[in-house]
Amino acid sequence: MSRRRAFAACLALCLVWLPAGAEPLPPMRVQVVTASAWPSIDVDRTRDLFTHVDLGLELPLYRALTMGVRATPAFFYRAGNGHQVFGIGFGLDTSLYFRGSIHTGPYVALGSGPLWTHSNFAGNASRLNLLSRLSVGGKFTRYPFRLAATLEHISNGDTAKPNHGVNGLGVVLGLEL
Repeated sequence: MSRRRAFAACLALCLVWLPAGAEPLPPMRVQVVTASAWPSIDVDRTRDLFTHVDLGLELPLYRALTMGVRATPAFFYRAGNGHQVFGIGFGLDTSLYFRGSIHTGPYVALGSGPLWTHSNFAGNASRLNLLSRLSVGGKFTRYPFRLAATLEHISNGDTAKPNHGVNGLGVVLGLEL
């Protein structure tokens, strides 16, 4: 599958989700995630940084619980030695809001999805990886912003050797459109 087709499929997932008889789609979310990596097994990643842009929708499931679908049309990774990796992906996220059914305020989110890259990360033998995240943050009530701290992990799931994953601690800044 070409990168263009993969991106079109991710975008279609975000834009076409509308069950019959359902209310209109919630606003689209754009968020930027920037993270600093730390060393993994046998690979020093202390100077590595990565950033990605996510487009997504968040749909209420039950009271304080939501399910989100996201496309990652832009992923950039820069290793301390100057090696750069670019990629695209998509994923599913689940969020639990502590204020119940209003879906704003403090939340915890867990998400995962495939990430395709144009080249391998150091210590990783695959261009197809899984980008997983755990975020803790807040979605503002009066303004269309969200801010969170995130822990992210990129790995090929041991489908190829070596599999020295990338772990990063970062910040999420989001805007509801």
